[in-house]
Amino acid sequence: MVAYGNTIARGSVFCVHSWKGIDRMAERDVLDLLAESGSYPYLDSHDNLYLNPRMPLLSADSLEMIREELIARFPSLSEARLEIRRRREELKENKPIRQWVKEERPRELLMAKGAPALPLAKLLAILLSTGRDGVSAEELAQQLLTRYGSLRALDDVPLRELCKIRGIGLAKAAQIQAAFELGNRLSSERVTPAMRIKSPQDAARYVAGWFAPHLRDARKESFHVIFLNGKNQPIDRKQLSEGTINASLVDPGEVIREASQRSALSLILVHNHPSGDPQPSPEDISLTRSLAQACQLVGIKVLDHIVVGKNEEDIFTFKENGLL
Repeated sequence: MVAYGNTIARGSVFCVHSWKGIDRMAERDVLDLLAESGSYPYLDSHDNLYLNPRMPLLSADSLEMIREELIARFPSLSEARLEIRRRREELKENKPIRQWVKEERPRELLMAKGAPALPLAKLLAILLSTGRDGVSAEELAQQLLTRYGSLRALDDVPLRELCKIRGIGLAKAAQIQAAFELGNRLSSERVTPAMRIKSPQDAARYVAGWFAPHLRDARKESFHVIFLNGKNQPIDRKQLSEGTINASLVDPGEVIREASQRSALSLILVHNHPSGDPQPSPEDISLTRSLAQACQLVGIKVLDHIVVGKNEEDIFTFKENGLL
């Protein structure tokens, strides 16, 4: 047992024995220990080392060992102090959330101000719960947002790719994907399935509710069909193709076959433009006319064709713009 304190030098590492004895021994780099305690080394008028503020549980012999170590590693104590200050800044940046000021912690902020008041990184940090060594959950969340650029882009990342990110294991990746899917389903629930499509505006609202959350940041162009009954009420929807980033191929025969199986009397066509610009291409216009003509031959009406772009307002309807 030691009564006050004892330090055993080991090159750049030393062991500090607390007054409770060797059961609390810890091996630490000298600079890390000084940085954590906020203690800076100085020499007094007698050339003895002292720390400001003083570090507890260190004897005079211990201070002398620290002095020898610092002098061996730095040309001067002023340079040692600069390095300690740098490490303290790193510690502040990488401090775990549980050590943050209470008012800055994501969960406490949510309770005090409500979820809508929190920035994306704090909301995602609550979902992640923990970070990794030296990186808090909020910093990890910010890294994800910086890497992928937006929540919608993050939503599009495959599970296996998420698992490859340092600090994101299977559990965190599954939590992220489950949260996004809950959000998508909530968005879908807000659209009344039995609503009647009476205008291009109705069609655009329906598509915005059911499809836009999935399509706005999709990397590939995909083609969907909404099937409606005789009252112009949506009864089903189906993705029929996924093409390259520039084009999507759709077979009119398959559209008619899928509609017939559901006894649908009308259709709304939907596809996205990964470029973000919802303006239809000449190929989009030609395909729409071909599908409308083919469906008309069997008594099925194409009510509209809607193109989804990047943002909420980036929706183009063929009907409203006189192309159908």
